[in-house]
Amino acid sequence: MYKASIILTLTTAMILAVLTGSSVVKKQKEYQYYEDPQVCSGCHWDRFERWNVSQHSRAFTGDFFQRQFYDLVLPSMKLDDRLATVSEDCLGCHGPVSFLSGDVFPRPATNTDNMWDRGKEIKTLADRGIFCDFCHTLDGFEHIQPFNHDYISAATPEVDP
Repeated sequence: MYKASIILTLTTAMILAVLTGSSVVKKQKEYQYYEDPQVCSGCHWDRFERWNVSQHSRAFTGDFFQRQFYDLVLPSMKLDDRLATVSEDCLGCHGPVSFLSGDVFPRPATNTDNMWDRGKEIKTLADRGIFCDFCHTLDGFEHIQPFNHDYISAATPEVDP
């Protein structure tokens, strides 16, 4: 049952990527354009604590995502040319700063998170998932109806050097 659920989820994601013609033009942003959530915790410790145990903080490091991405998605990219950018479709939501920086094959998380064992280590790069400065530097969407990581980030070296 568990395996069938994973296969169904992955198949659905791949079909959506193929049907929507998802062809991503990388919006090159550097990781360092985004303030580390640890810095935000200096003033906003309560919000940081809530984020640190949220699904947003585990968007990339969650054990379920890690298994699907590294065991199923990446190997499937070679099966069909239409799946060539499927990893970008996953990272556009689960590791948006990784996606924006062009790091579409980030290293696997060394410590995966789950509901029973929430990681306590400081998260960096893709491991941060969806975090403070990513959302606070969003400037809009490319389409009227937001769809498939079509967000516009205002992060630049001048915003967060």
